[in-house]
Amino acid sequence: IGNETGWGDNAAAGSAAAFDGNIDTFFDPLGTGDGYCGVDAGEPYTLTQVNIHSRSGYLDRYLGAMIEGSDDDENWTTLYTADEAAPEYAWMTIPASALENNTGYRYYRYFNMTSHGDVAEVEFYGVSVSGIPEAKAAEAADAVDAPADTPLESAPASSAQTGDVFTIALIVLAGTSAVIFKKRR
Repeated sequence: IGNETGWGDNAAAGSAAAFDGNIDTFFDPLGTGDGYCGVDAGEPYTLTQVNIHSRSGYLDRYLGAMIEGSDDDENWTTLYTADEAAPEYAWMTIPASALENNTGYRYYRYFNMTSHGDVAEVEFYGVSVSGIPEAKAAEAADAVDAPADTPLESAPASSAQTGDVFTIALIVLAGTSAVIFKKRR
């Protein structure tokens, strides 16, 4: 979900670029507060973490970056706001403990009302709230141990485990959604 094209009507800088697994491509919004990149998870998920890779040469544009959730793709709740520029051109992890109002949403987006909001990559990890009692959803979100410092392609394979908590990594590739589940204890 989000802008199909980026700055200068550039399709290569649209929202899909933030989910293509390539830190050399980037989402470049139309302007400050004018565009976002995100995912439709298909059902509500509580986030366990968000990994963000800043755009090369534009670390200052991370200041004011927000992670927001929505049930209807229209009314958004802010879960996280960056209060400083990205410290370096590298992966940054926002843990579940840093996310407010993390009650489970179908839609998630990366948005910025303070700076231009360029970003190379965004990865959302979470647990489905369906089938998990509401009181256990937050506990499950904290218990899931998703990869923290590496992009999805480098994540280690999961081992066979039992349980009903799933980790989800959502990626939008060229406008189509892919969902990868790893069963966790």
